[in-house]
Amino acid sequence: MAMRLAGAGKQVKMSEANVLSFSAALTSVGIEAEAGGSSFSKLMLGIQKEVKTGGKSLQTFAKTAGMSVAQFKTLFEKDATSAIVSFLEGIGKSDDAILILQKLGMEEVRLRDAILRASGAGDLFRQRAGIVRHVETTRDNADDVTVKGYTLDGLTKLRVTVPQVDGEGHYLEFDRIQGNAETVIKHYLENNITAPLDPERKLQGVFLMPDLHRGKYMPWQTRFEELDAVLENICVYADVGYFATIDFDNGRIIFDILEGTDRSENQDVRSPVVFSAKRSNITKITYTESYLSAKSAAYLGGAGEHEEQLILSVGDASGFDRAEMWATNSTDDPDELLEFGNAQLAERLPSIALKGETLNKNAVYGKDWFLGDIITVTDGRHTLDSRVTEVTETYEPDHYSITPVFGKDLPTLKQILRL
Repeated sequence: MAMRLAGAGKQVKMSEANVLSFSAALTSVGIEAEAGGSSFSKLMLGIQKEVKTGGKSLQTFAKTAGMSVAQFKTLFEKDATSAIVSFLEGIGKSDDAILILQKLGMEEVRLRDAILRASGAGDLFRQRAGIVRHVETTRDNADDVTVKGYTLDGLTKLRVTVPQVDGEGHYLEFDRIQGNAETVIKHYLENNITAPLDPERKLQGVFLMPDLHRGKYMPWQTRFEELDAVLENICVYADVGYFATIDFDNGRIIFDILEGTDRSENQDVRSPVVFSAKRSNITKITYTESYLSAKSAAYLGGAGEHEEQLILSVGDASGFDRAEMWATNSTDDPDELLEFGNAQLAERLPSIALKGETLNKNAVYGKDWFLGDIITVTDGRHTLDSRVTEVTETYEPDHYSITPVFGKDLPTLKQILRL
């Protein structure tokens, strides 16, 4: 899909990331590469022609997007992606979508179908925006291009957690915070991305949504660790996630908390999502169960030194199941120290996960399930009701694959033995 859109995307000055974003969103709503690539290339170039010539259809494009002709023209010339998404969203909201497309001369079946399907995917276009970090072209074939990158939440990979400084300019021992998971996550995003002390570290145009204090209450501390790893540990402990999306209207990137939805078999509120070989919607399933770095008990050192130091312990495992660790925190509050210890153990749970390549049928990514959702997955022997913690999307000529990771969830003996 991306290769088919690349030519038209270049004409309208779309970035590589935006082309990939469109490709991902179109594929997620079930539009095939050939039909979608051809149809959306026509749409892009058609709007460009109207903008350049001031054609009679320009007013219809602008009105559908909820703008004046001047506003739509200016936006398209500045950011074609935003203008096209606004038009698609307008189609999705209109009761006269078919009439609008007829008026625009877009009556060809494949073109009309692609636009109507994409009209409800505004959020997907925003959330699938990404940052290209690697481009590789095969010397013997200029058309063989490998592009790698990450979605906008991957911006956290660019920073480490830098503590605040004292009155003399010395870094504090740790950047410590207590609060709900959302408060803790947004604290570290603010200190290291949106409002760091060093202006050189600030990522311009990144905005945090208001803190609604969601997630469990916890203390946390960090010092010069990779920000994305810190946030991942917090999310695992609190069973939440975070995401970044584009706010086209205001020209900014927004970070917020992702709580996810329970779509597993063990609920009856909404249609369950189940991945299994029997349903023919997942292949190449890999089950991983690792205790190499797992810890089940912790001794905790708090305020004080030597015999005067506050020392507590958490974890009730015994015998061969007991794997111990030591962690320190300068607090003199026993409750805070115990909560800190529980968080440390949560970072070192056994790694239990199922990973496979979904076939995007029966359960379509971006429509039936999303990153952060809890779904059921089975390889025939192991069954997990687990949160989707990671999704890798791969685009190749005439092939689109989704590889989600389901974990961490420790199955019971009954689950392990189920056939």
